[in-house]
Amino acid sequence: MPEKQDPYATPGVKVLGLYCLFLFSGRSYSLTRLSRLFHCSKQSVIRYCDQIQMRREIELESYIEGRERYYRVKTPVRPPNVSLDLRAVERLMLCRDIVAHLLPQTLQAELEQSIGAAMLLAGGGKAADLAPQQQVAESWGRGTIDYSAFQPQVDAVLQAVREKRLCRVQYRKRIGSEPKTYLIAPLRLVAYREALYLRSMPCDETGAPQREAPINLALHRVIDVEPTETPWGDYEQALREHDAFGFPFNAPFRVKVRFSEEVATYIHERTWSRDQEVTIHEDGSLTLAFTSISRPEARAWILGFGKDAEVLEPKDLRDEVIDALRAALAVYEPEGGAVRATS
Repeated sequence: MPEKQDPYATPGVKVLGLYCLFLFSGRSYSLTRLSRLFHCSKQSVIRYCDQIQMRREIELESYIEGRERYYRVKTPVRPPNVSLDLRAVERLMLCRDIVAHLLPQTLQAELEQSIGAAMLLAGGGKAADLAPQQQVAESWGRGTIDYSAFQPQVDAVLQAVREKRLCRVQYRKRIGSEPKTYLIAPLRLVAYREALYLRSMPCDETGAPQREAPINLALHRVIDVEPTETPWGDYEQALREHDAFGFPFNAPFRVKVRFSEEVATYIHERTWSRDQEVTIHEDGSLTLAFTSISRPEARAWILGFGKDAEVLEPKDLRDEVIDALRAALAVYEPEGGAVRATS
């Protein structure tokens, strides 16, 4: 078995790696762990830490706990040349609180460390008055997914996106179905309705696309991700701005729906597609015309408004909604036609 290559091959790289680790993590590290992380002896770690101490940007302190020596960074004597203040830290915390529920726990912990590092880089002051764990916002949703078990998939995907490498992905489309293997160019992760999706372009072994448009794979249905050494090309057109209603499943089509006064304010306050048209009527209702690229999502969205939404166009979508409403009503009606009562 070939010997594992040392990622920190030279003393200079090791010193730089230690410097970045202390500066951006804000954590304590034992001498034993540092020795293992940087593939060198404990005496070498001590020597490298002494060299870091010669820098003015950060100050290290060491202490003994049990029988182990630990190192950690103190507040910088001279803050690095970065623009970071209380408002910037609060914005980072706002982003964390809004998206953290979509991330595996390990990534949440790394995000927490990044907030702590940002406070450290702020050089104390008002930013130091904030606790990294302080919550400034929260995200509400229905049917959330725990991505903790999908950390390996997330890491592999992020690496492949960064390096633009093709991946072999094992994907299970439905519960109980056999997984299938796809060779894809992973373009980016997409957050949509409390879930993460992998926007991907199916490719052949050379990296040439096999479809005109990308596909979207639910990350929680991805069983395994295996990056390859094959690079993928330019898919900027496939990454064009998402400006229509729904996930891209269909060719764009125009939809017109009339909403009652009860939900008109909710509809009017939001953008459903960039080319939408809104007409407000005298009775307080409104008509929304928008472009959709997902017929299933448009149908399900309209059905969610029940009696407060009427499809005007296209006719085939109107017929689909009528059929779905009749089928739903049939679930509650016995053969005699009266709606079943519950005790």
